[in-house]
Formats: sequence, structure tokens, C-alpha cells
Amino acid sequence: MTFAVKDSILLLVFMLIAPAGIAASDAPFDFDHRLNEIKRARSGRSTDYTIPETSAERLLEENLSPSQRGLVHYEVAHIYAQTGHQNPERLQFHIAQALKYPLDLELQLRLHMYAGDSLGINEQLTPDEQRKQAMEAYLTGMKAGSVLELKPGNVLEFSITEPELPKLLNTISSSSSQTDEERANRIKIMEEYEEAKIQHELLFLVKVLEWQIAGLHKRKPYDLEGLKARLAAHGDPEATQRIVTHVEQHMAEHPMASPDLPFPNAPQETPSSFPRRLIVILNLVALMVFIVLYIIKRTGKKKNNETKATES
Repeated sequence: MTFAVKDSILLLVFMLIAPAGIAASDAPFDFDHRLNEIKRARSGRSTDYTIPETSAERLLEENLSPSQRGLVHYEVAHIYAQTGHQNPERLQFHIAQALKYPLDLELQLRLHMYAGDSLGINEQLTPDEQRKQAMEAYLTGMKAGSVLELKPGNVLEFSITEPELPKLLNTISSSSSQTDEERANRIKIMEEYEEAKIQHELLFLVKVLEWQIAGLHKRKPYDLEGLKARLAAHGDPEATQRIVTHVEQHMAEHPMASPDLPFPNAPQETPSSFPRRLIVILNLVALMVFIVLYIIKRTGKKKNNETKATES
């Protein structure tokens, strides 16, 4: 084979392979696809956390925008939060990292909720530290949600109803025969409806944060004054009133005895109760001794009978 033929073959192979290599190297970076790889790693309490952690680490090596970086950390935090808070340290790390970047308000509220939930059950903290640190996370979320217009009412009753698809849409033709005015009106109504759904979700998350704060202070021992002080520092008198009222109602329904008083319905210790208790215990001991002696006696008789039978 001459050099000319060899060169022609090599040139032909290069012409066939090169475009594929160039196309592969010039393939557009698909952030959403890479982010979905992290999302798909979630598998309940059996999740292998090395998978989302490794995928996130590689994705963060790319030239991402600040909001994209925030989304990467959010998704990993979301996996930890939704699979049982099994690694609170890594959860708190990704929450802190995600909140450094610009995120939609809904994601911010969820992150503060995840942070509070994790701190509220962290066994490395004392019960008092759990309550204080979790409440701080919830209050930070409430502050972020203070831009929302929360309508009057008991926010702790989850009374906000999801908006329904406007019935007016049924009266507007969606066919190609509709006028420009009808089409514009339909688009406007749909936009308002979608905005109402978003607003509903945000308000619901704020309500959950308030509910969680109330839940922390429904634990015993109660700390109503501490709750009032921390809420006063938060600076939202309406939220303070809602939460305190709810906790006070719970405390009235589930009173906790004072340390120097017996618990409700607890048997009172009287001068004569201890001797009576001692007599009962002694009687039980005597009964047990009698039963043991009776068993030993029966066993001895049985052995004697067996011995006599053998000798005869």
C-alpha cells in the first residue's frame, strides 16, 4: 500500500470521526439535566447520600450563575430533609450555602423550615437549645415571608383555601374563533390565577412556620414567657398574638403541675399510706415463699415415690 493510499484512508477516517468529537465537545451545557440527576438520587431513608453529594460537587465546578449555585445546594438540602434528617450537619451546611445565593421566596421559606425541623430534633442539643435554635430558624423564615400580605384570621388553623380555576374561563371560547379581546382576557385571567396559586403556597409556608413555633412551645416544660420575649424581638405583634393565643389554649387544656405540687390526679402520700404499702409487699413476699416451699415439697415426694418404685 503506497503512502498516498494510506494518507487518503487516514484523512477519510479523520473526516468521519472529527465531526463527532467536535459535536461532543461543543454540546451545550444542560444545567436542568444535571440538576435532575441530583433530584433522582432521592430514595427515601435508603438514599445513598454520596450520590447527590458527588453530583452536586461536580456540578458546582461548572461556571454557574449565583442562582444556579443556590439551586444545587437547595436540592441536596431538600433530599436530606425529605429522607429523615439522617445527617443534620450536612443538611445545615447545604441550607447555609443555599441561602447565600438569590433564591425564590418559596425555596427560602422551605429552607428555613428544614433548618428549624432539623434543630428541633437534634439529639446533640439539650431540649432547651433545641427549642431556642429551632425557633430562631423559623423566625428567620417568617421575617423573609413578611413581605407577603397575610390576611386576618387564625393562621394556625390552615384556613387558606387553594384558589379555584376561575369559572369565567368557561364563558370565554378557547377556539380559534375567539376575538383578540377574548384571547387577551383569557390570558390575563390565567396569569392572575397562577399568581394566586403561588401566593397561596407562600402563605401556607408562612403558616407552617408559625405552627412549628407553636409546636415547639407546646412541649413540656412550658416556656410561655420565653416565647413571648423571642416573638417580641421578632417585631410582628399580629403573629405574636396568634402564636401565643394558640399556645395558651394548649396549656389550659394540658396543664403542667408546678414542681412543688403533685401532678393532677396523682395519689397523695399520707402518713398511713406507707405502712399499708409495706404490709402489702410483705404479704406478697410471704406468698411467694409459700409457693416455692410447696413446689420443693411436691418435688421431694415425687422423688421418694420414684425411689420406692425402683427398689420394689
